Amino acid sequence: MDIKINSIIVRLLIPIFFVLIIQSLLFSETIFSGGTIEELNNNSMDILNERVLRRKHYLENEISQRWTNLSKFEYDIQQQMIQFLEHKEISIEEFQNDSDLIVEFIDELMDDTISALRRQMVTGVFVVLKADSNERYPGLYIRDMDPLFNPYDNSDISIEIGPSSVAKKNNISLGRSWTPTLILKEDEDYSNFFYKPYRITTIYPENNFEDLGYWSKPFSLSQYDMEIITYSAPLIDADNNTYGVIGIELTTDYLRKILYYDEIVENKKGSYLLGVSSDENMEFQEVVSSGPLIKKLMVEESKFNFNTQPVYTHIYEMEIEDNEEIIYGSIHYLNLYNRNNPFENDKWALIGIVGENDLLKASKNLKNNVIMAIIMYLFIGIIGVIFAGMLFVRPIAELVKKLKISNPEESIVLEKTNIAEIDDLALAIESLSRKVADSASKLSQIIGMVNVPIGAFEHILDEDRVFCTDGFFNILGMEIGESESKYISSTEFYNILKDIQENPEYESDNIYFYRKNENEKIWIYLSKEEVNGRLLGIIKDVTDDVIEKQKIEYERDHDVLTNLMNRRAFQVQVRKKIAKGDFKLGAFVMWDIDNLKDINDLYGHDFGDIYIKNTAKILSEINYLNGIVARMAGDEFYAFIYGYDTKDEIRNIIKYMHKKLHDTIIYIPDNIQFPIEVSTGVSWYPDDSMDYDELIKYADFAMYESKNNKKCEIVEFNMDKYKKNRPQINKKLCSCNKN
Repeated sequence: MDIKINSIIVRLLIPIFFVLIIQSLLFSETIFSGGTIEELNNNSMDILNERVLRRKHYLENEISQRWTNLSKFEYDIQQQMIQFLEHKEISIEEFQNDSDLIVEFIDELMDDTISALRRQMVTGVFVVLKADSNERYPGLYIRDMDPLFNPYDNSDISIEIGPSSVAKKNNISLGRSWTPTLILKEDEDYSNFFYKPYRITTIYPENNFEDLGYWSKPFSLSQYDMEIITYSAPLIDADNNTYGVIGIELTTDYLRKILYYDEIVENKKGSYLLGVSSDENMEFQEVVSSGPLIKKLMVEESKFNFNTQPVYTHIYEMEIEDNEEIIYGSIHYLNLYNRNNPFENDKWALIGIVGENDLLKASKNLKNNVIMAIIMYLFIGIIGVIFAGMLFVRPIAELVKKLKISNPEESIVLEKTNIAEIDDLALAIESLSRKVADSASKLSQIIGMVNVPIGAFEHILDEDRVFCTDGFFNILGMEIGESESKYISSTEFYNILKDIQENPEYESDNIYFYRKNENEKIWIYLSKEEVNGRLLGIIKDVTDDVIEKQKIEYERDHDVLTNLMNRRAFQVQVRKKIAKGDFKLGAFVMWDIDNLKDINDLYGHDFGDIYIKNTAKILSEINYLNGIVARMAGDEFYAFIYGYDTKDEIRNIIKYMHKKLHDTIIYIPDNIQFPIEVSTGVSWYPDDSMDYDELIKYADFAMYESKNNKKCEIVEFNMDKYKKNRPQINKKLCSCNKN
């Protein structure tokens, strides 16, 4: 059932819909403004903080208990150095200047270094000594790529820096980027792990060994080595002189493995970022990261910026351009340095990074569920109202359906619904239908009494049938049966209108040529207008009027004797053709019969008319050769030939007509023969002129040249001759006109 905007169902639906809307708003207000969403968001952020904080505590425990707890390693190295110097009875300066002694000392450090590597559970341990060279530093740097796997034969260890003889003696393999000494340059960042703790002792001479440790930013020992971070501290002798550094190494791959990003959010879409900042602008340089989210964030130089104001405790919004989603970071700073450490300005932080959609998923789900519940609530309510309304209006709809399919030519009889108001309405409709049918019949009878071939039609646009009077069908030659009026389908009706309008009459509004049957052709006047959802119209047989009009127009525009165009019609047609300009070349031709006056004088005008008719019959062929032909006066004919590419093509037509005229013989009583002789003048469009009047004047001038010089010739207009002979020609013309 179609539901209209002003139907009973809509009128019931609107107030109930507003009630449902108000109830939905009250429900949503309770959820959204009651703090439920905010509490869920806070819980999500607290959970994020808690997970990142647990991972931060784990890292800090590893740092303090294992990675930076180098006291035992430092003690062992210091004792080895004291014993070695005493045994060799040399000073530290002498030791640093003797490469053989350095190699021997490094060999003695192997066991203590391996023990430190196992004890600290790191990927690398190193001892770097100061020597006499400014850039090459001897030392021992060993690496274990898997600190949790410790075989007894040290097969998992490699030497990255150190003498090859020491590696061979201890049966330890050399690393793929092995070098015997460490090459360091003071102006290169990768050298900071040595120079910063080595030199800091001169600035802070009273600090303990534990207070001078330094955590480096990521770097590589060589171009082909992996990325690492290190913790290093200075080696200081009894005279407070620094003679080297010791430290541990952690590869970024190893750190990445212990940053379990899948613990941040349930869908494993978060990321961990271990970063370092040296200012208050919340800009962190990436040390190591894990997780898929951070790979999607397009940042320059691995720097991540956060707003200075937190959105929640420890949680900041990340500053990223052109990002569709807000990214949050839970920032927790690591306690890497003691308060007295000179490097405490480097703030290391563990940051848990999560997208807003994942972090606040619970609240967003609640919002979506509430919205969906409201939508379903409204949907079910509206469907319920529509269903109840349909039950209510069903009897009315059935009544309307009955009315739509009823034949208005017959009295309408409607079934009872047992609803008092609707039954009263049905009785009123039955009474009205009888009156309407009676009125339609009378109207058709009145139109028929007028005795005018006219038909009328009416189409209520939202119905699929059209009312037509009997005159409509009579005019079109269609059978209508016994009824005074008839209904036809709208499809059939508009097909009839289409057939009528296929051939509009030229220069006549609303008049169309129509083939009534195989033997009869008529002209129909059609007028229609759409008013208030109805298409009203009439058709009328105007065949007699059109034929009379065509006859008048033909007699007005044609010469009675020759049936060629007269002067007026020729002028109209040629001017239109020139104005349209759809051709590039044309010839204006004037013919003058040379011996017509002799025939009229000697044999009478009847034979002169025969002479003219034969001339016209031959010249009329130009009408089929892209030409327009007319009789101007008694012995003058005009033609305009156009649409050819060259003058020679038109000249051939003119010569052909000239010859055909000359070869035609007119027989006069007493067996006298007269050939048709004409003088011909030609002017060219557009070479001579583009103006109609000038073209006539120039062709006339050329024709008189032919007539005065030697008759029966074709003469083309020449401007030089025209300018030279115009006075004499005008004088002759004037004398001829006087005679």
